[in-house]
Amino acid sequence: MGIEMEPTEIFRTSLRYMLDKSEHSQAELARVLGISPQRINDYLGKRNNFSEHRRQQIATFFNMGYLEMLTLGYKLETGETLSLQAPPAPTSEKTVIEKVKRLSQPDLMLVEALLNRLSKND
Repeated sequence: MGIEMEPTEIFRTSLRYMLDKSEHSQAELARVLGISPQRINDYLGKRNNFSEHRRQQIATFFNMGYLEMLTLGYKLETGETLSLQAPPAPTSEKTVIEKVKRLSQPDLMLVEALLNRLSKND
């Protein structure tokens, strides 16, 4: 059984992490989004929320998909590992199906987001 969290809270966690780990600032993000830096600060401080559309724009700013940001936030909130190392390639379609069946919901979301991202780069 997983931990129930609101998407906006999960996303807030991933945004804090991305701002901390990237070279981007709150001011730069605000400028790109066309909002005041105070709105970013208010969001991080839980004084307001962003719409899903705005959260998608933020994910794009970090060159990530919305589901990737949610998966990152979920993993940070639950203490799951953030390693994204790919396992060795399976040898058959049956093996792939069996491995997918064992993935947790957040990992399935991450796989879907990564596949979407890869297909866009083709």
